[in-house]
Amino acid sequence: RDAKRLLGVESFKWGVDGWPDRGFLTPGGKPLFIEFKAPGEPPSPRQAERLTCLRLWGYEVYVSDSYDHAMSTIKNLIDENSRSLLDKKRKI
Repeated sequence: RDAKRLLGVESFKWGVDGWPDRGFLTPGGKPLFIEFKAPGEPPSPRQAERLTCLRLWGYEVYVSDSYDHAMSTIKNLIDENSRSLLDKKRKI
């Protein structure tokens, strides 16, 4: 909820076992996936396999064990995508 309220990013839940907890639609058409875990808890083997597949397919995928880390990750990707969009517009 805070990603939308504070950063203007839409998010969605898969609700399917093994998939990341949340997907975020960021500017520039680059979805971001985050698996939320308790501090120090690793992804399950099934989750780790799915996260690896998503990375191999070119998606941004992170595991986060804190609110601050997740929000920082989303903000950094938004900033990166925004710079990329500006660079593309300058070339036109």
